[in-house]
Amino acid sequence: MRVRELTIDDLDDAWELGRFAFGSDAQRSPHTTVEVPGMTRYGAFDDTGRLVGKAVDLHHDQWWSGRAVAAADVAGVAVAPEARGRGVARALLTALLVGARERGAAISALYPTVAAPYRACGWRPPVCCAPSTSRPPRCPGTGPRRT
Repeated sequence: MRVRELTIDDLDDAWELGRFAFGSDAQRSPHTTVEVPGMTRYGAFDDTGRLVGKAVDLHHDQWWSGRAVAAADVAGVAVAPEARGRGVARALLTALLVGARERGAAISALYPTVAAPYRACGWRPPVCCAPSTSRPPRCPGTGPRRT
């Protein structure tokens, strides 16, 4: 399996995989087949070159202690049914976090429908973590209340 950033030529297949995984409408949104600033799309390809998984890094800032911190908001993670259980999601998420860290992201967030694959990669409730070995900022609501 090979993981890399998707190119324009890969976007039709990525859209089809996402449509299959999420039950999306048959009508494509304009942003699904063009490059979008502030978004990095990753794909996992099998030995034949077929796209078997995808994930998206949405480049956002989150506010921590009154300042903006670059974040990797994970979206659109999908793995073809026949490729599940083979490490595709882990490989995609690892590549996404490496890329996010290289662009300066200090934290990552997601809203998973299934938690186990993300827990295996280091995300914890309230579903935030640092894509590095540095200590992540304390997530709001996780510490003692002050009165």
